[in-house]
Amino acid sequence: MAASRALSRYWMLTNDFAQDPYPVLERVRADQPVAQLGMPNGGRAWVITRYEDAKAAFNDPRMSRDINVHYELMSKQLGRTVTPPEEQANHLANLEPPRH
Repeated sequence: MAASRALSRYWMLTNDFAQDPYPVLERVRADQPVAQLGMPNGGRAWVITRYEDAKAAFNDPRMSRDINVHYELMSKQLGRTVTPPEEQANHLANLEPPRH
């Protein structure tokens, strides 16, 4: 089997991926099922491609979808206060219980 090509830092943000994501996702799932994705603004995101890994992540209390938690972390990293847009700060999809 041939060695896999290394993923670019922005692999999920490419036009090739947008046109046909399945070969890349198959490779990521096999080689790096929890993969880091670089964002153009310098941030990072994680892509989890296997069900069991995703289930474990969603059940881990250290993980949060509360957008306010993420902006607090960004503020610490940047050394200045940044806040989410008002329409996102209290959106149901961006909150954890009990605010959810």
